[in-house]
Amino acid sequence: MSKKIGNAVKRNLVRRWIYEAFRLYEPQLKTGYNIVIVAKSAALDSDFHKIHRTIGGVLKKAELFSQ
Repeated sequence: MSKKIGNAVKRNLVRRWIYEAFRLYEPQLKTGYNIVIVAKSAALDSDFHKIHRTIGGVLKKAELFSQ
């Protein structure tokens, strides 16, 4: 994650939120894909639930859910 996003504490917080949000969706995803998630500076103004919904929306739009 780029140093453009806050200090180390804030970057790690956003990183943990992204990992956890993805982990919650992972069992529902199709296999055989590599997924790259890039955090933007707006992630600092978000909370976990907004990041979780955003990741879910992007995965749905990419049709990566198995059902």
